[in-house]
Amino acid sequence: MTVRKFPNRESPDECGLGEAAGAIALTSDELVLFVGAGVSAGSPARCPTWLHLIEAVIESGVTASSATALTRRACERWAERSAKTKIEAVCQLLYASLGSHILDALNILVRGSPNADHFAIASLAKRGRVRAIITTNFDPYIEEALLMLGVNFEIDVGEPSRSLQKALSSHKRDCLFVYKPHGSITQSHSIVMTMRQAGQPATSEVNRVIEAALRNAVVLLVGYSGSDDDLFPALLRGAAAAKRVFWAAWERSLTANAWTFARRCPTCSIVWCDGKSILQAIAPETVSPQQVRSASDELVTAALRDWATAIPQPAWTNFFSELLLSLDPEVVDGRLIVQFTEETLRSSPDRLAAARAMRNRALGLIASGNQAVGRAALAEVMDAYLAAGRPREYTELAVVMTETFSSAVNVPVTDDVLAKATWFSGKSYDSYSMGLCGYAAAIELETIGKISLARNRLVSAAGFARRAGDMTTLRKCLVRLSSVAATLKDDRTHERCERQLSVLDETLSLVDANEPSGENPILEECEQAAHRWKRKLIVGEITIGTVIMLLTFVGARFVTHSLRTATFGTLFCGGAYLFGKLRAALKSTQYPSIEESG
Repeated sequence: MTVRKFPNRESPDECGLGEAAGAIALTSDELVLFVGAGVSAGSPARCPTWLHLIEAVIESGVTASSATALTRRACERWAERSAKTKIEAVCQLLYASLGSHILDALNILVRGSPNADHFAIASLAKRGRVRAIITTNFDPYIEEALLMLGVNFEIDVGEPSRSLQKALSSHKRDCLFVYKPHGSITQSHSIVMTMRQAGQPATSEVNRVIEAALRNAVVLLVGYSGSDDDLFPALLRGAAAAKRVFWAAWERSLTANAWTFARRCPTCSIVWCDGKSILQAIAPETVSPQQVRSASDELVTAALRDWATAIPQPAWTNFFSELLLSLDPEVVDGRLIVQFTEETLRSSPDRLAAARAMRNRALGLIASGNQAVGRAALAEVMDAYLAAGRPREYTELAVVMTETFSSAVNVPVTDDVLAKATWFSGKSYDSYSMGLCGYAAAIELETIGKISLARNRLVSAAGFARRAGDMTTLRKCLVRLSSVAATLKDDRTHERCERQLSVLDETLSLVDANEPSGENPILEECEQAAHRWKRKLIVGEITIGTVIMLLTFVGARFVTHSLRTATFGTLFCGGAYLFGKLRAALKSTQYPSIEESG
């Protein structure tokens, strides 16, 4: 293949569509197709990209809200900041405000039918050229094309099965596997779309599947940008040992992550497709059955408009308020939020929607400069969340309280909102809450001059935030850690934090192209610190449980005078306590469904 040299850096192979198609045709190895959203963009499937989908959802929300001053301002700020905002972060806000209604918007993905690329995939599979298909797409068009051409296959959604891992690790397979790690529209509970889902590292099972595919098969990546924070790092880890990889680029441009992979993988070739389909080039005899559905722009727009109109107005007000609050609100933004959330509070019969409106109103008051009233309003809504049994929301606002009004040093522990939030997070072993509380605790420690302790809390808090996929808190931790490290003259930590922040700003990703592993060492240090912190917490709980068992035994023995009764009673009560704590401690912190990520 033709190799074009890049000045002053490693040079990945580049080739044209014809060269790549010829090389793939000559290989006797089965293919593993890694398929992204670009494959479903062509007619008649016409699936929008995530960015286009979110923009369409926001536009439909503006229409449903009659284009108020709040929605217009939110759209203006979004237009200014969308290029530097993770789409998953906006999905998180949509789910928080609209709940499961956001899943209904995804139904527009099934209004079309398989396109020529989907049938090309099915044709290759029918000829026995494909061992497995790994796709980040939610739509069912690959499966539909396979069924239309009579191809037998098994589908894995979410976590991969052992059968898939075995098929990729050996040269024998019983059937074709279709693996959808980000979920499927046919199983809405499986969809990965929010920040706290997509931002989590891939599990060990997913890592093994991707690394086995790279090691044992010829991999063709098509329609995939490499912009996710879960699957791409797994690809990067397996790059060095890859058997043969082709990364297809629709036009003569690639994301920074794709270039990083190509430079790390000695067997990777970048395929410049120049607006043509590589799938159709390697399966030229593909015949598409008669199309039965078509997803026109007008149909999609009408469907979204009907969907948005059916959603209660307070939910849209909450979403646009939170969108503004996430985009560094100015004083005028805060006043708009206060005005419209007060209208929501007067009209909404939904208690949770009203609670979110109270929250947004309090934050709007603070953004508009009305600190005293904002603090009182914040305390009021925190009490409401506490009474409603919503510890996560309480913890989020406790962090806002600490971050905004960092002066609670002399407040008694019983009245300290941060102490309550920390207690909640410690009891649940929730990585998201522990990251938030660790960040807030570091602010308090820094305020009273305990800089070294603040550094340690920031490191562990960043590790918990990384585990939970909470990129907002992770970024805040790194910003403050960089400042603290500079104060302590810890140049290495300061430099690593600044480099990781620069990567986040430039690529909206955690992948660091300057590191051999693709990951900044500061993230590994944070992960290890979080692991040590959680281990200490577990040991402490077990110690407390053991003491409770001993005290229970002594008390029961004294009251019953029966050794057997005291023993069985102690073992039952203490065992139940320890079992509950160990189960909570060892429970996976992953959010298995979107319903658990809000």
